[in-house]
Amino acid sequence: FIVFDEQVYELKGYSNTESSSPGWHIKAIHLQSAWKTTKGSPKVKIAVVDDGIEASHPMFKGRIVDAYNVFTQDNRLSIGSGHGTHTAGLAAGSADNISKGAAGVAPNCMLMPIQVFDNGKCPLSAWVAGVMYAIHHEADVVNMSIAPSFDGLTALPPEQQDEIARCQFKNVEKLWARVSSIAAKKNCILVFAAGNDDILSSVPPENRNSSSIVVTAVDQNLYPTDFTNYGPCSDISAPGKDILSSYPNGQLKSFDGTSMAAPIVSGTIALMKSLKKDITITQARNVLYKTGADVYGFIPPMVLVDKALECVKRGDFSTPNERKKRPVPNGEGDDSSAKDIVKIEEIIDDTTDPIQRKDETDYDAIRRQIQEYKQKIIELEKLLPNNK
Repeated sequence: FIVFDEQVYELKGYSNTESSSPGWHIKAIHLQSAWKTTKGSPKVKIAVVDDGIEASHPMFKGRIVDAYNVFTQDNRLSIGSGHGTHTAGLAAGSADNISKGAAGVAPNCMLMPIQVFDNGKCPLSAWVAGVMYAIHHEADVVNMSIAPSFDGLTALPPEQQDEIARCQFKNVEKLWARVSSIAAKKNCILVFAAGNDDILSSVPPENRNSSSIVVTAVDQNLYPTDFTNYGPCSDISAPGKDILSSYPNGQLKSFDGTSMAAPIVSGTIALMKSLKKDITITQARNVLYKTGADVYGFIPPMVLVDKALECVKRGDFSTPNERKKRPVPNGEGDDSSAKDIVKIEEIIDDTTDPIQRKDETDYDAIRRQIQEYKQKIIELEKLLPNNK
């Protein structure tokens, strides 16, 4: 048994936008090129654990299986806020609206919608129950565009955020490690949105294990979005700004958020599993990272679907080399804290001597660089198998 404090989550941090370039994400991830290899298999199930969906939306016609509402304990789903409809469309919606800029990454895979929100609120126990339902109903991939809110924490420097990540929410961290371990044994890959608070991805406790995939968000310039969490515990990036997808009443709408980036990766993993059903979490992470596009800032590469599928077909699941971080050019276009972490890393790479700043004593400079090296060590440890 694991004992944990009940927490209640709300869908925050994603916002509706007027699309200036509908469908840019489809081109960015090379989706149509990837479909020459596969559009997915009906034997692969993508579970979307969210706030319910509009099951009658044209993008889901004929492909919903094993729907479940954890509150009613049957398959009656409410439409909710539209968040679930949007994320489900990105993972597994049909390709019928691709000319308008909206399509699921894996349009031939099956969709398993699981409702864990009631009146806009999701207890932690309901979230876990929804994930366990997906695992035990043979979901191949589980998308979770849910995250606790740490609004305001970005005011703390990364060193203090890292201290919170290492010392706080340990029971919930242990809970998700247990759930992720069970999923891995059942050959089910869990995908988490990194969160939208512009803080270290390691702060939300569900992100702190090696048995899942954590997704950050980029914009059209391949810069970190101004909201995405970043740094330690991030595995792959995907488009998360101005993303068009399905919305209730048969509509299409654009939203921002790591909530939008995560299902793009979930759909990609479903396509990978359509080629190799038994691909493991470690193999999937290796493929996504090594085949992704270089991005800017302290976030991992952006998913390229066609390259990932080619890698799976070759059977290349080897551990990739670490990508060098690239600072955002002149800091332009990136309002996130991620750009500051890149500056820290550059200092660490370029010199072994403490760089004294204005108004610093010698000891202050040494203490500061100790903190910078600690951050680098955390990143290096993350590259080791199972963080060991």
